[in-house]
Amino acid sequence: MSNTTHDCCKGTNGGGIYADVGRIVNSYFEGNQAGDEGAAVFISKTATISTSQFIRNTDNLFRKVSAVFVFNSNNSTVVDSLFDGNVADNGGSDAGGALEADAGTLTVSGSTFNNNRSEYGGAIFAAGSLNVFTSTFFNNIGLCCGGGGAINGGNVQIQASAFISNYADCCGGGGAVFGDNVNVQNSQFYSNSVESRMDGGAVNADRALTVIDSTFEDNRVAVDTSGNPVFNSGRGGAIYVGNLGGDVTNSVFRRNRANHGGALACDAHCTIATSLFEANVADQPDTALTQTNIGTGGAIQTRSDLEVYRSRFLRNRAGIAGGAIFENRQIQQIVFDASIQNSLFAENLARNTTLGSTGNAIAITGTVLNGKLFYNTIVSDSLTAGAAVAIMSGTVSVVDNIITNHSVGLERTSGTVFGNFNLFFGSSTPVSGTLVAGSGANDLIGSNPLFVSPAADDYHLSLGSPAIDRGSDVLVNIDFDGDPRPIGAGKCTCRWLCAEPMNPIALLRLSISTLVALCALGAALFALEQPAAHADPLTTRVYPSGACPSTLQACINGSSNGDSINIHAGTYITSITLNKPVTLAGAGSATTIIKAL
Repeated sequence: MSNTTHDCCKGTNGGGIYADVGRIVNSYFEGNQAGDEGAAVFISKTATISTSQFIRNTDNLFRKVSAVFVFNSNNSTVVDSLFDGNVADNGGSDAGGALEADAGTLTVSGSTFNNNRSEYGGAIFAAGSLNVFTSTFFNNIGLCCGGGGAINGGNVQIQASAFISNYADCCGGGGAVFGDNVNVQNSQFYSNSVESRMDGGAVNADRALTVIDSTFEDNRVAVDTSGNPVFNSGRGGAIYVGNLGGDVTNSVFRRNRANHGGALACDAHCTIATSLFEANVADQPDTALTQTNIGTGGAIQTRSDLEVYRSRFLRNRAGIAGGAIFENRQIQQIVFDASIQNSLFAENLARNTTLGSTGNAIAITGTVLNGKLFYNTIVSDSLTAGAAVAIMSGTVSVVDNIITNHSVGLERTSGTVFGNFNLFFGSSTPVSGTLVAGSGANDLIGSNPLFVSPAADDYHLSLGSPAIDRGSDVLVNIDFDGDPRPIGAGKCTCRWLCAEPMNPIALLRLSISTLVALCALGAALFALEQPAAHADPLTTRVYPSGACPSTLQACINGSSNGDSINIHAGTYITSITLNKPVTLAGAGSATTIIKAL
């Protein structure tokens, strides 16, 4: 069927078209009705739809049918089509206001879904697998009984798509997407929401989740104002993850809101890497008596294992615990039960002045057996009441962190906590509670870490910071910026830049060539002494004429502007000065080592 218009047609199944196998091209369907399934189109096997429009198709009497219904499909496709204002919401179990596929794989690309409505899967329901590419979903609504304001599916894959202002009411969650297994890549979720008792303001992954290179902003679990706390139990303002866990990589979460887990709530093992959580809020109201905030985990709340690597948490807020992260480990899965490394926590806050609060940045409790807080920067730009890190139970090591401007730096109320090689600055009580014997022997207390620009959220260390070269080796071999640490077999003696700092967030991105250049600059700035007699492996000058002298500095001196100098493998115990624009390239970070004294 191509180049046709179907207007106000009626039928039992398929108000406009009924077919076993259907191919629809460049056609228009508006106001069609069906008594059973498929207000516009019913296809019993395989559907192929392209460059077509489906507008306000429904059953005006019972409103229980999708615009397009595909039954027993193997592989159906929808390409470059528009679905607007289609309705299937008779208060029963009607799914997919625009599209319903009861089996097989449905693939949708380049299409737009606006203002569709059903009981669950406001725009699309796919019982089998659903693939969505380069499509947009706006203002779709799932009213009841299954979840998914825009999409409800089994295995759901989403790439390069946008979900804006979709809503799911009772009972399932997922303001935009509800699925058993959900994979999201390079997509955007803005202002989606879910009813106050439901989970996942944008996405509810009932089993497993993968999110890569995606953005979640202004999604929320709605607030009930009745005063009954039962009606404010929804978790995960952007995402809720169910019993198989989730992975989030290189993604952004801003201004999301829930009762618990302002951005993300996990009921199984979750891993977060290279992601940003900013200005998310967990603010569950207490009973009608106090109406104070008892929310936990302004950015993340988890009941199971949590791993966080090389991520940023800025200005997130909660009520009684965990301004950024609250982990209450009840569901034990793997050995990485609480591992937070190489991450920045700035200006996060947990505050409930009536009931009390703790852990402005991180609060950990539950059956944590091997917790690790390594190489983190946990800061406030002015003195903030309460503890930056609160350990309420479990076994946790807190090593190589910088903690500033909290009245309490590290608080242990119960459990087994070891802390060492931490820098505390601006804290009236660096450590509260009894730690394991030997803790704190190498802590640095009262020294300003000299951040580059806190006002710009740049907490790399400035030249001369006392935190440089003060850390310990806890087998974390990559820093906040993704560069290898330590350089070579031992500590680099370039005092202001490399070696094993208290937290690798303080480091700049380094290649071996820039390491050489910056160590040389450090030598010049600090007038470091040139050793008299050390072996200096030969270098190779890469330009047309002239022999390269035997030492690295002589090779630099003999080069011309723009030259490249290859540095052979070896250990160079020398200070160098770069007095012209040249490129230095080593044989490898593990084999070409510059040690400037």
